[in-house]
Parts: sequence; C-alpha cells; structure tokens
Amino acid sequence: MRIVLAFGTSLTISNDHVDAIIDNNHLKTHGNWMAISNLNIPSKFKHFLWRLLRECLPTRHRLIHKGVNCSRECVFCSSNPENYWLLFFDFPTAKLFLQAAGLWTQTEEKICTVADTNDLIFSLLQQLAPDISANSSRNEKLWKEVDIAPHIFIALSNQKYSERLYQVAEGRSS
Repeated sequence: MRIVLAFGTSLTISNDHVDAIIDNNHLKTHGNWMAISNLNIPSKFKHFLWRLLRECLPTRHRLIHKGVNCSRECVFCSSNPENYWLLFFDFPTAKLFLQAAGLWTQTEEKICTVADTNDLIFSLLQQLAPDISANSSRNEKLWKEVDIAPHIFIALSNQKYSERLYQVAEGRSS
C-alpha cells in the first residue's frame, strides 16, 4: 500500500504491516473468491456474484438493516421475509429458474450439505450459467409490476449473453 504524504512524499507499507495495523478481519468472507475471477463470463455477472456473496444486493432484509423503512415481506409472495436464500433458492420462481437452466438437480443435492447461501453458491460456481439473473426478474416485478416467465427470461438472458460474446469477438467490447 502506498500512502501519499504532504509535499509529494510517499510512504510504502507492505500488506503484512497494514494487516498488523488495521484489523479488517470483520470484512473477510469465506469462500473461493478466485473462482469468480476465473469464470469466463462478462464482468457484469462477476460483479453481480460478488455483490450477492458480500450481501450487497438491496433485499428487504438488507434495506431494513441499513435503516430503510420498508416491509420485510418478499415482493413475490408477501408472506416470507425477503432474504438471499428465499430469493435465489427457496422461492418457487427461483426453483423454476434453476430448473430451466438445468441446475436444480445439482442445487437440490447440495442444499442439505451446505451451511449458508455463500457455501451453496461457491459449491455451484462451476455449474452456474452466466446468464441467470433472478434479481433482474425481481426488479421487473417490483418496479414495473411485470412478471416474466423463467423460461422466457432465461432465453432473453441467453440472447443478451450471445450478443455480448459476438461484440467481444468483433472487437466492439464496451
């Protein structure tokens, strides 16, 4: 780490010394984070996974934790508290997404053996399709009151992903 001091002088501190000075253990989250970096998917999907695994997505649970005055209930079912597990694995629509992507069987097998959402996601990373974004579907439902069937949403996501691959191949990467 390089710290710039007054009058253009700087001080370089090794990461070991920074760790000794600043206790940041509360910021560390278990899991194979390099698995996300090594995925051959657009950075937009990597960023989404990172935000999901770091619990930075605006679920009702997270919003309330941050002081936003809103209902705890799920946008879809209005009966269960909205959290990551419900949105991405337990809710019937989430299961339909995973089934449509051919991932429900693997997910269902692992659900009983993992401790939390992060463990399940890291264990599925090698099998996850980059075009699944249940969060986008949730946002359509919340803000536009539009329901998109999982098979249609996945088809649209596949199309967008294919277009992105074509752009990258043609050198028009954005």
